[in-house]
Amino acid sequence: AILAMLPGLLESYKTETALVRRLTSLPKYFLPSVLSTPAQKKHFSDLLEQLSSLFRSATDEKVLCNCCLSLTLLAKGEHTRSSEAFVVLKRDTSAVCDEVMRSLEEKADLEDQKESSDVELSFGQALLRLSVI
Repeated sequence: AILAMLPGLLESYKTETALVRRLTSLPKYFLPSVLSTPAQKKHFSDLLEQLSSLFRSATDEKVLCNCCLSLTLLAKGEHTRSSEAFVVLKRDTSAVCDEVMRSLEEKADLEDQKESSDVELSFGQALLRLSVI
């Protein structure tokens, strides 16, 4: 039942950092046999997308770590949908690497300008995500 509810809870409470920290740590307790059932396919896909979305948008290091750990465990788990999780994890890793490169290019372009605080913040967030991966 929690697999069905978790994506909605993550979406509803995504601005509540303390709660999201706890919610993103739950997938490590899922039984692989439950993840493999046909009835859970949509819930599993929804969970992957919510974890991925949170990973790309969160700024809290604990939330980032929990999202990355959950995606990694789901990708390495012994269930029939692990390959779906691996694809999402790979996509997010590539997106973070692209974000770091884009931020580096923007930082180099704005080296002499004073408006680089947004670029530096973006670069810092990208590096944090990369370090978590």
